[in-house]
Amino acid sequence: MADNGVLERKRKALGEFVARLLDSEVGKDVARIVVFGSVPKGEAEPDSDIDVYIEALNNVEEVKRASEELSFEFMLHGGERIEPIVGHTFDARSPFYEPFLRRLLEGGEEVYQVDEERLRVEEARDYLALAGEYLRQSRALFPLGYYRLLIDGAYNAAELAANGLLSLKGVPIPHRHGGIVQKFAQVYILSGELSRELGRRLNRGLTLRNQARYLLLANIAEAEAQEALSLAEELIQKLEEKLAEG
Repeated sequence: MADNGVLERKRKALGEFVARLLDSEVGKDVARIVVFGSVPKGEAEPDSDIDVYIEALNNVEEVKRASEELSFEFMLHGGERIEPIVGHTFDARSPFYEPFLRRLLEGGEEVYQVDEERLRVEEARDYLALAGEYLRQSRALFPLGYYRLLIDGAYNAAELAANGLLSLKGVPIPHRHGGIVQKFAQVYILSGELSRELGRRLNRGLTLRNQARYLLLANIAEAEAQEALSLAEELIQKLEEKLAEG
């Protein structure tokens, strides 16, 4: 167990670091701050770093630079070394990064979190931006006749837009494609907020994507490509409308 005086000094330095970061120009972009490692576990030694995970809503590189500069100032003038790790809220919730982050922050302590409503909106906007990128690239494949790749990309765009709509409701995003379709139906279709036809088309879109990706003899032609693009366009439009309402 660490000396209480050591922990007190480190927690004081942490509090000052958090306050100065949030008061800086990048403070508006900070979504969450978690202290992890020896400090929250009560095991810090005099020469232990203060490990901090900072989650940014936007401008990740600017938040990273500001955090590192502030850390350097604390080391010079305060005698404590704060080790910031900066990530993006969108990446932190991906099924690939989330397990790593969960292990990293095990036993950690959240010391700041932005308003939950703003977090949902920003996350939905991130999904919208990525969905739009997939849709643009999928459209570019149409005149080339690369329909399988187009359908795969267009379905990704549709699914990302569906994820954005779920984020606006504060619903955790399932890790599997079928789970996303099912959760979307439960939240938006059964409630009557969006049409049953749109739910059917999303379900059909996943089937079409799987056929395009895995079945050699599947009928993948211009009509199927148009169908996939249309689905993505409508779901992106629905997400844009929901964001505009907010």
